[in-house]
Amino acid sequence: METKDYSVTVQDKQGRVAVLSINGASVDECVAIGLSLSEVCEQLETNAFWLAVREGEIDESAVLVDTTDRPL
Repeated sequence: METKDYSVTVQDKQGRVAVLSINGASVDECVAIGLSLSEVCEQLETNAFWLAVREGEIDESAVLVDTTDRPL
């Protein structure tokens, strides 16, 4: 399986937007060890979300507004 890199866009209540990039090869590695595609994507997206929060790009109020090439 070769998952393409994809992104999810989130926006917080202040109007700040962050585009979270997800590496397709990371998705494939996790699926190869037996995790489901949906749980892998959810975990990688969650990790990217919290990284963006820690870096001050967005706050915890951010919600999903768009996806590009999400493999689900």
